[in-house]
Amino acid sequence: MIVVEGDLFGHVLAREFASQGFDVCGVMSRGEEAIEHARREQPDTLLVDLLLDGELDGIETAHRIQKMHDTKVVFLQHRLSNTHQKKLKCIDNLTVLDKQDASPENIIEAAK
Repeated sequence: MIVVEGDLFGHVLAREFASQGFDVCGVMSRGEEAIEHARREQPDTLLVDLLLDGELDGIETAHRIQKMHDTKVVFLQHRLSNTHQKKLKCIDNLTVLDKQDASPENIIEAAK
């Protein structure tokens, strides 16, 4: 499942994942929507951005999804603050990628 700010980037990533044989169960831009979707779909892997549309950020969204079931998290970020770095400690099975250096290939590799 892909949860990123803005639809275009998410759909580009979904197409790349699908071309590599992944089953993308959804592309969302709001944390609240992602949590409800994850409750139904129970994704194995969550690709999530720090900044999302809506009330929840990517860290809180990933944390709430992991509380429902074991999900690997690939977190896309750009310059995490100390506060965000501390908040990330609540997430298990986590890979963090810098958005500026992350190619679709790097992201796919991290999701495996």
